[in-house]
Amino acid sequence: MAISSQTIRWTTGILSLLAVALAGWKMMNSPLWGYWPLPLLLGAWLFLLALIVPRIWKTGQPNWHFHLATGTGILLWLGFPDMPFAPLLFIAFIPLLWIEEALIGTARSGRTLAFYTFHAFFLWNVLSTFWVTNTAFFAGIFANVVNAGLMVIPILGYHLLRRTIGDRFRWMSLIAFWMMFEWTHLHWDLTWPFLSLGNAWAEWPACIQWYSYTGGFGGTLWILLGNVLIFSLFHQFRLSKRMPALKQWLPLAS
Repeated sequence: MAISSQTIRWTTGILSLLAVALAGWKMMNSPLWGYWPLPLLLGAWLFLLALIVPRIWKTGQPNWHFHLATGTGILLWLGFPDMPFAPLLFIAFIPLLWIEEALIGTARSGRTLAFYTFHAFFLWNVLSTFWVTNTAFFAGIFANVVNAGLMVIPILGYHLLRRTIGDRFRWMSLIAFWMMFEWTHLHWDLTWPFLSLGNAWAEWPACIQWYSYTGGFGGTLWILLGNVLIFSLFHQFRLSKRMPALKQWLPLAS
């Protein structure tokens, strides 16, 4: 017998609330919190989703969009220190780009994309930097939530510009918006550059000797170009059922 979406939704909500309660109790009774802020933050987010976002628990396309956004968050986390899988960052944005591709031209696409993008980046922030709450609890929550919200801006800017002018400068605008976000985030009072994409290669020094010329922004550009190229090849393959020839690769990314 199939389990209904409502059953999944409320079971997830109850289990998440129990995780929050357990983590909160452990933190209240221990001077050193260790990893306990992680289930607290993730449980609170899942409970909030179960409570106020019923559409993601339904079967069909919205459910898949939620899974894809979750995939982006997990891939970004796995590719960032101290996880040892930095090459995964070359495909980490692809699920999110797939969502954007599916939403383009639909009603309220910007609002829907903003939600899924925030979910992806909130997972990345919490999984990678939950430890900030060990030093300042409310400041740590603020950093994770606000940083995820700020990361939505370049993706949403890219989407809105694409809706306005079409695909002519599609990938150039995505890269420009993201790199402008990272540069701004490095030069204002709320700076939090830890999750700049180029920093992901910190544990692979042999691969980034050229950072002495480009800095971390070169790594960010490298990762974004990789995602754009792989997504473009995959999208072209889905449309034509064959892999593009080598001479067609660069036009795909334009």
